Amino acid sequence: MRSSLTIVMHPADLDPTPRSGTDRGRFLCFSPDAAVVLRETGAEVLEASDILSSCSHARTLIRSDRILSLVDERLSDAGWHPGDVQSVRLFLFYLLPPVLLIRQCLNSLSDDHYTLLKNGNPEHVGPAAALLERLAQDIARGFDALLPSSDYSDVHARLALWINRIILWRLGKRPHLLQLDLPTPFTSRVARTIAEGRNDAAILSTGHPGKTILATLRRGLRSIRQAPRKPDASKPVRLFRASMRRPAGSLELSLPTPLTNDPDLDRILAPVLAHYLPRLLKDCRAGADLAHALTPDLLVLDHLIQPSVIRAERDLAAKGIPSIMINHGSDTAQDTPVSNLGATFWARHGRVNAPSVKHLFCKSPLTAPLAQKAYPSAPAIHAIEVGKRYSRRPKDGAPFQIVMAGNYRIAEEHVPWVTELPGEFLHGLLEFARAAARVDAVKLVIKIKPGKTGLPLDWLRQELTNPRYAGRVMVDTQTPLGRFFETMDLLVGNNSATIQEALNNRIPVFLNTLRRHYHHVPARMIPPTSDDRAPAYAVRHLSDLPGMIAALRDCHQTPLSDREIEGLVWTDAQVAAGTAFLHAFLDRRDQPDYKGGGRNGA
Repeated sequence: MRSSLTIVMHPADLDPTPRSGTDRGRFLCFSPDAAVVLRETGAEVLEASDILSSCSHARTLIRSDRILSLVDERLSDAGWHPGDVQSVRLFLFYLLPPVLLIRQCLNSLSDDHYTLLKNGNPEHVGPAAALLERLAQDIARGFDALLPSSDYSDVHARLALWINRIILWRLGKRPHLLQLDLPTPFTSRVARTIAEGRNDAAILSTGHPGKTILATLRRGLRSIRQAPRKPDASKPVRLFRASMRRPAGSLELSLPTPLTNDPDLDRILAPVLAHYLPRLLKDCRAGADLAHALTPDLLVLDHLIQPSVIRAERDLAAKGIPSIMINHGSDTAQDTPVSNLGATFWARHGRVNAPSVKHLFCKSPLTAPLAQKAYPSAPAIHAIEVGKRYSRRPKDGAPFQIVMAGNYRIAEEHVPWVTELPGEFLHGLLEFARAAARVDAVKLVIKIKPGKTGLPLDWLRQELTNPRYAGRVMVDTQTPLGRFFETMDLLVGNNSATIQEALNNRIPVFLNTLRRHYHHVPARMIPPTSDDRAPAYAVRHLSDLPGMIAALRDCHQTPLSDREIEGLVWTDAQVAAGTAFLHAFLDRRDQPDYKGGGRNGA
């Protein structure tokens, strides 16, 4: 008899919720908030987090890395531009791990027919290959945010490019600092610090054309008026990344066949690649056209994930333009083989370093060794701090406050090994909460970002009213996380810049995950004593949690000392040296690779 399974990715797909009785069936859920709703109907529910294991995640990671390396090699051998190769690789980085993860789940089951529930409507898609092809389309839509919001016309592109020329003419020969994407808090900070050293320096950013010609014209006129004014890092002069359509018959790139050496996977990916490749390559051309049109004094980079940004960075680097990059997130080097591969795999895709980066500002000293693993280059390393320093409030007899601010990613955004699925995060959260509830004089606050999907918050709040938690555990979605830095004694997390921010504030961290196979920073596995403490902790076994929490409560009543956090945070002198370097950057005319000075092409 043929067996059937219904796939549910999100709770929104249960609207309207299937009724009990005749509508009951077997469901595979990739989100625990959907699983909770279905169980209330009496349905038989499987959760992806219960099927997968550390071995599953390792296989997804290794397979993804090998396929992307193969694609990289084949595109390079076919003569593709390095920026275009990296853009295709980045697209597959977002697509492959979720597809491979879901395929592993399906391979663990014996069903031969699948139904996909979307917005309450069942889609009978057939065998696993057909389901994966359908899901690949949904996963790929996450890449839409990195491409222009509309397929702008040649008239629209011509307007954007003419606005660029007017802006560059209005800027004249002033030094130009170019943020290749829209400003982030870190690129704004770096650009502002550099401009303070040269008051005449202009701060630029780039973005896609607007959704309409009128929107582009409005944005362009603002930048034209703004160009001669004093630089403002929070509102930089904005150029457009736009490209004209190529004449009919011009050379168009095509993907090698086979692409991955996995025939089934090639068939799954083919429709998605056919849809996205023309859009992706058009955006790459926009980056090439931007790089041809101007010669800034400096590139300021953060997250290199948009095709036009990647291509512009490669082409401007080829023109000899120096660059400063701030690492995205707080990725750190690892000392075990699979964790090392996982950290490098993520860092390689726009987060840490790029082939021609000359100066890398790292948010953690542990990021610096990862830079050369991501790319075989050797940028100069500088210090920059994430977050800010907070003043501690007096405890006044309050319980030992633990704040859990862990991180997870939904299945469609899965990064193998390093991040957790929502179900894995929830299981690990409950394990820690049950252990903390057994320890006197402890209060655990589970901090969840407002609007973050994946967790059944109402169910979780109800669960925490159970007497087993002794009223010591609560969920908070409203209080800004920064306010907790004034009162918390311990941060519980996984893979997040918040871990580095806690260490910067001399707050110890506990690394909590369900699988316990990845540690964001080096962690001590034995409890502290009053005269032997560490900045970061973890446990190998669930049974070790209560004893570890009790020891942390007893021994970490005071902030970490500078000696205790040595090597995990930048010193004040290192941060000051980084700031001084930025102040003097535009006056460093002795740099052998320095070019610029406002020389803009036509």
